[in-house]
Amino acid sequence: MTDGGNLTLEFTIGAASVRGAAQVFDNSLTLAFGTYLLQDVPSTPSASPTVLVANFMNGNTDLFKSRVYLWNPSTSAGEVTVRVFTLPVADGTVQELAISAITQANPAVVTTSSDHGLVTGDQIHITGVVGMTQVNDRDFVITVVDADEFSLNGEDSTGHTAYVFGGVVFLLGTKPLALGPLGARSALNIKLAEDILTPLGFALPYTRDDGNLTLEFTIQAADVKGSAQVFSSTFAFGTYTLQAVPPIPTPGATRLTASFTNGNDAVFDSRISLFNPSLSGGDITVRVFTLPFRNGIAQELTITPLELGTLEARSALDIRLVEDILVPLEITTPYTTDGGNLILELTIQATDVQGTAQVFSSGVSLGTYPLQ
Repeated sequence: MTDGGNLTLEFTIGAASVRGAAQVFDNSLTLAFGTYLLQDVPSTPSASPTVLVANFMNGNTDLFKSRVYLWNPSTSAGEVTVRVFTLPVADGTVQELAISAITQANPAVVTTSSDHGLVTGDQIHITGVVGMTQVNDRDFVITVVDADEFSLNGEDSTGHTAYVFGGVVFLLGTKPLALGPLGARSALNIKLAEDILTPLGFALPYTRDDGNLTLEFTIQAADVKGSAQVFSSTFAFGTYTLQAVPPIPTPGATRLTASFTNGNDAVFDSRISLFNPSLSGGDITVRVFTLPFRNGIAQELTITPLELGTLEARSALDIRLVEDILVPLEITTPYTTDGGNLILELTIQATDVQGTAQVFSSGVSLGTYPLQ
């Protein structure tokens, strides 16, 4: 069975505005990879490169496999690079941190200009330091000292040049990893653990933030399409379309809708995953609406929009429906009206934010879908 049986299809239909969807499921109907929308290839090629976001992946290889599928419809090949971002729950880690000091000590202690949000055992990359250049362009495992300090495990800096200024800390993975070329009119199956996390030096299984991660792909070709999957032998979070970041930023705030979430936490968990590709952070607010059955009465459950904090520049965030939204709004949970179904409208004061939503339990997933 070649390539695990996986294939990519390109349909050309002699009619305008045709839409389509696809499904993959097993014969017993006990495992389904979900239903996802087919993606249009523009009749006039767009400018390259293509930037695509996989808002939800999982690196806990003891539980799941994660795959990304890319298709290049153009007549020229393009190199593929990827950056990996943590997907923390609300008020999580900033991905890129400015350094304000590094001690000459054993081990070296780094001070950041803002709270780092790291945890002991995190893997980081340091670059751009003036003075103590011995730590530049290197990867370290850290131990947290306090909110804005951490030590570099095994790094004796007593003999290093004194720190002067500057420097940036990246969580390991946010530096680009080259994945090679995506051929012209060709497809590619990328395995999260083997092709991305292992080359970047991540310890597997990756269990921080329940194993959740966000990926940003840059492909030096126009109009590349992609989809992603997270699955095990008995459970699949579905197949969802990767979201394209516009080559020219869209001005103003981003408003996204999760058309289906479920607040019956006795049965389901509901999560929203956001990624901010821009260079500036923005505050997040949410409005909650009922999702009644036919002939029901729709209403807004928020008197004023609920503030959810800040989505930092070039960072991802995992928002839990019950803990982060319904409980602060004092909405009784489990929420069972209308089968527990709700709609969320999120406003983020940053451009071109991408997002996905999930509803799942320990035994079943209702899929992963892009926010609109």
